[in-house]
Amino acid sequence: MGVDVSSQSGVIASTSEILKLVNGKNKKKILELCQDFYDEVYSDHINYKECSWRKEVAEYFSSLNNIQEPVPTVGDLKEILESLVKVSGEPAKYDLDTHVKHGEELCVLWQKIIEEGVDIELPHLEEVTAFGSCRYNGYDVPLGEACFVFSESCCFEKSLSDIGKNLKKAIGHVDVTEWTNYSC
Repeated sequence: MGVDVSSQSGVIASTSEILKLVNGKNKKKILELCQDFYDEVYSDHINYKECSWRKEVAEYFSSLNNIQEPVPTVGDLKEILESLVKVSGEPAKYDLDTHVKHGEELCVLWQKIIEEGVDIELPHLEEVTAFGSCRYNGYDVPLGEACFVFSESCCFEKSLSDIGKNLKKAIGHVDVTEWTNYSC
């Protein structure tokens, strides 16, 4: 029996922060992307009728079907997209059940919006998740809320400082090592 420990990092955006990407300039394109996404989800359901999970996904995202008629306002579009972000489970000391309903599919939808619907280049959206325990997830993450996690490595550039250059000259390298401490 062993202990598995891993660490991750990223830039976290809340639902209200991610919805700031939707505006009047890109509304039409985002509506098209939402409809295309729903059409793909529904097509998967039709092609794999025996799979109840695909039916559940198609039903979950049904608010995106015919989203362009009548054309919603930006506020209405944001409300529809926000209604798709639901957290299940209750944060607790040892919680492992808190999650975003259909988080993988939401990640696919929002990655499409980020790549094709937004007119600025943004980092890769790695996942849509929810954290349920300070004990397991750390004290810096919001508990019980949907978190849109962006790649940290795309957001920052490291450069060697003057002091770092001095260390490299003195010892021959400045290799960074990461580790995790834990107690038994």
